[in-house]
Amino acid sequence: FDWKEKREGVSDVGFIAQEVQEVVPEIVKESQGLNGDEPFLSVDYGKMVAILVESIKELKNEISELKGK
Repeated sequence: FDWKEKREGVSDVGFIAQEVQEVVPEIVKESQGLNGDEPFLSVDYGKMVAILVESIKELKNEISELKGK
């Protein structure tokens, strides 16, 4: 994604919090901006790890079932 503000269009790697919030709102938090800036949303990547690991386990089971094991 590209930063719209603060970093003047610099590209970065990560998730857009608003998009993640639509799927897993529990891992998105709102933080107060510094120096009077507006609040912003951020993703708690630590919590995302557990969700991703569980998803991998589910996919692995599905693949095994499709292979007939």
